[in-house]
Amino acid sequence: MPEFTAEEIIANEEREEAESIKYNLRSTDIWLFRMVLELWEIGKTKGLWTNADITDDALKQKASDWKAKLERLEELGE
Repeated sequence: MPEFTAEEIIANEEREEAESIKYNLRSTDIWLFRMVLELWEIGKTKGLWTNADITDDALKQKASDWKAKLERLEELGE
């Protein structure tokens, strides 16, 4: 009989993935990014920055990467 079920293996892998993402985010001051991202989204939703956009490509990429990590954590229930 296997030591772990398929469900347990998947749950363990997802838990390890979540911990890895959280560690990575903590090491990049993610709290600051979360605050800025939230303010940006609120501003765009309320029309405060209707024509605003991030013009720096490196910043766009970093924002996209961080947002993807946060979304993955939500998917994992974190």
